[in-house]
Amino acid sequence: MIQAPRTSIVASVLALLLLALSARVAVQMQPSSFKAFYCGGRSVLDGVNPYAIEPLRECEHRVAAAALPPYAVEPAPLPGYALVPWALVATLAPAPALWLYFAILVLALASTSWAIGKLAALDPALVALSLFAVWFLNVSFNELPPIATAGIALAALMLAQRRPWLAALAAGAVAIEPHLALPLWISLFCFAPSLRLPLISVGAALALADLAIGGPATALGYFAQTLPAQAFSEVYANDQYSLTHLAAAAGVGASTALRIGVVSYLLMAGAGIVTAQRIARQSGSEYLALVPPAFVLVGGTFLHDIQFMAALPLALVLLGRTPAPNRVVAVAAILLAVAWNEATSRFFLLLSATSAFVTAWIAFPKSARRVAVCASVAVVAAVMVVAVNRLPAAPGAPLLDPPAAAALAPGDQAARAWSLYVTSSPALSTPTARTFARKLPTWTGACLLAAFCIAYGRRRPAS
Repeated sequence: MIQAPRTSIVASVLALLLLALSARVAVQMQPSSFKAFYCGGRSVLDGVNPYAIEPLRECEHRVAAAALPPYAVEPAPLPGYALVPWALVATLAPAPALWLYFAILVLALASTSWAIGKLAALDPALVALSLFAVWFLNVSFNELPPIATAGIALAALMLAQRRPWLAALAAGAVAIEPHLALPLWISLFCFAPSLRLPLISVGAALALADLAIGGPATALGYFAQTLPAQAFSEVYANDQYSLTHLAAAAGVGASTALRIGVVSYLLMAGAGIVTAQRIARQSGSEYLALVPPAFVLVGGTFLHDIQFMAALPLALVLLGRTPAPNRVVAVAAILLAVAWNEATSRFFLLLSATSAFVTAWIAFPKSARRVAVCASVAVVAAVMVVAVNRLPAAPGAPLLDPPAAAALAPGDQAARAWSLYVTSSPALSTPTARTFARKLPTWTGACLLAAFCIAYGRRRPAS
């Protein structure tokens, strides 16, 4: 699907304009998860445990003094190999380090757009506009999914171009989000034989980096203690999209809810790997990388809205390659492209409407009333965003010093302090109609995309 030159020019100008506005808005934002990653990297530089409350808490309160109550600390629950780059970033002062991170996220958006454009014969500027709302949602929270999404898209492109070492390196970038990387790596290892040696090499390099920052005790402790503690810390968090959270909100105990989430993750990972292999046999090896990460966004134990960006490469490639518009994939892509949680600023509303318009533009290239259809989609999306965010919210400010905070020791897991902060903040842990309504469109989009892929993989290939 090659775009007309005029459309490409308009899309490129609009993408550059939104990028400039994004930089301006980002300057005015307080560091969010950046403080955790930066201070985790600082801990690595100092040779201390990056998963303990101290000195992570002291560093975070220095980087973003007004972000949290005095006792609270936001964990940096990344595997050791993912903290190594942050150790390099932490050699800079916080302000220039934050700008460097913003530049990295811009590069991730550009790489993702280029790779999807090559795979689906779409203009990269149009792809960037489709991704923009969820990308900037990640920017506003200083989050990592744009990097993992770039790895998914680049791994798919390198697979299609038969460049196994580059595909393995791209898969290594996805490992910054381990729950997305695991099914992708299994899929590539099982069904792309040329990638087995490169994947083993990249995996060995990551393991060595993991061991280098704290030895075997820290590396094993990450899986045995840090990950379970982090999963437990957000069982009741309102911004969780996991099946674990849904089960807990329905009254299931936390431990049982976590087991339900683990089982659902394993089932969806298996379904994604099998479906990827089926589609790859018919439509190309790139689906071995595109499909599995999208599947594990359904269910699971620990998911936020920012991570659903990882499903958009699959949705956009399917849209770009389908001769006739597929309404199921179109609806899924539009629902996933909108930042449903954010209606606090006109800029976010503009981005969501723009992404909805452009995604519909990609989905319906031959519509007789293309502009009218896309404009209608954008208006409906904007109205829905405003409507769900006007539903009643949970009242109440966080407890500044809950009694349990006195029991926290400096060497405890940072996730313990984070769990206390979440559960002591009604706005963060009291379910309401608004918190459910915000999630419903994203859940629907992810489920529709997975259902389409299962049906698509079962079809008989044309003779």
